[in-house]
Amino acid sequence: MRYLISLLLDLLWVNSDQRLIYSKSKFTLSKRNNLPQKKILVPFIEDIGTMLVVKKLLNRLAESYDLQITYFYVHCSFEDTNLLKINNGIFYKICSLIKYNELKLIKISLLYNVSFSKLRYSNFLSFDSINGGLNFLNKWDVLEYKYANIVCGDLIYDTYLRFFSSATIKIDSKLYSLVDYSNKLIKYWDNVFGKKSFDLLLLPYGSYLQWGIPSRVAIKNNINVYYFGNSNYLIQNATNYYPFHSKNYNLYRENWNLLKSKKVKLNQAKSRFDNRFKGEISDISYMKKSSYSNGLKFNKCRTNNKFAVIFLHCFFDSPHIYGSGLFPDFFEWLDFLLENASCNKNVDFYIKPHPNGLPGNDSIVQEFIKKYKRFTNLIFIDKNIDNYSIIVQKPKAVFSFYGTIAAEFAYFNIPVILSGDSPFSTYKFVIKPNSQEKLIEYIQNIDKLDLPVDFEFNKEEILQFYYMNYMYFTQKYDISNATKSINLNDGTLFIPDGKLEELIFS
Repeated sequence: MRYLISLLLDLLWVNSDQRLIYSKSKFTLSKRNNLPQKKILVPFIEDIGTMLVVKKLLNRLAESYDLQITYFYVHCSFEDTNLLKINNGIFYKICSLIKYNELKLIKISLLYNVSFSKLRYSNFLSFDSINGGLNFLNKWDVLEYKYANIVCGDLIYDTYLRFFSSATIKIDSKLYSLVDYSNKLIKYWDNVFGKKSFDLLLLPYGSYLQWGIPSRVAIKNNINVYYFGNSNYLIQNATNYYPFHSKNYNLYRENWNLLKSKKVKLNQAKSRFDNRFKGEISDISYMKKSSYSNGLKFNKCRTNNKFAVIFLHCFFDSPHIYGSGLFPDFFEWLDFLLENASCNKNVDFYIKPHPNGLPGNDSIVQEFIKKYKRFTNLIFIDKNIDNYSIIVQKPKAVFSFYGTIAAEFAYFNIPVILSGDSPFSTYKFVIKPNSQEKLIEYIQNIDKLDLPVDFEFNKEEILQFYYMNYMYFTQKYDISNATKSINLNDGTLFIPDGKLEELIFS
């Protein structure tokens, strides 16, 4: 009975957020004669902010093109904890009916001012618990998995971490269910794109199965894919070479060399970077609070001892948003660091948890504290400690997988040792060991680091990186001549006239 009540409420009740999007989406796309036609596939999602941005993007593009718009429902059949009880067939079907049914989609279509006839496709496929004869031997096997010539192991891996709230994966029935689901999505979208031609697939992200699979299959079928959900770029074109929605850092140096007025741009970067150390987070808007304005000060346990700091990531975030690394995930990375750091008694290793981690991170940190509590040189500190108070104490080195602290600490001549592909990969101001064995060498020799021959603390290079990563959008449009604002939480979108069309259809 409670499931029936839940279904009826979902169908009949219109909450305040839904009324808000209804009031903000009552505009129609521009229609003009003789405009070139473009066929576009866009997401249909219950996230209100994202849908407001989608509508605004379409309205902008419609000023220059006759848009033939088709929508696809993004929600997957594993995005709700009730749906994970896949071994109970009746329970699963009831929960699925509540989350996905035609009446509900009609209701949302009306709220979003979207013609239901344009909602043609859906990610919501059956979710099974079979492995199809697969037998993964380890976590690397999962990462290397591909199906129908589509690389999808990283998407499966990161989806497992995020949606099952797990710090690492297990080779279990849930994993094989995700593999089966991934295969179904690939076949589904291969069939869609094989029969229906689109000029453009427009998405906020390229991570996780619900976004990544349509994106990668579209690329395979020679359909242009563009992302709009990252605050550090304008519009990102996805390719086989770089299918991620993170900004393509491989182009930073090349694009920097094409810019004029470099000294002006370096000064702009310095001004904004310096503000970060005063608590400003506008360039890292995904952070809920600054790591440089918390008030808690760092104090070493042993005054004379040499020390290093390990900065943790959110265990549930995507470890593969920039590519690959020396470890399959953050859990394995941290366990490796602590195991080897425990052997270097000459150095204290302070471990700082991520200040903006998702719920559940604290319990994982507690597991590590319990496992390594017998080692007095491994010291876990408060996640709210001000990073600048660590900088002034001059650690011998700091460790991160790919975090923003790389540029921040390098700026103050502190060696930063990374373990994964990152926006810093093409620069010389970070240390990038090419093997786990090399990483062990750095851990064991923190107090007398043998720096790579091409390594250098170069502030101009750091500011170049900062400009390209946080302030540059295109050669004709960057932070020096215009502003850009996008927020998928509240539906904010501002892109200067002409720039969106130039990037997508030029």
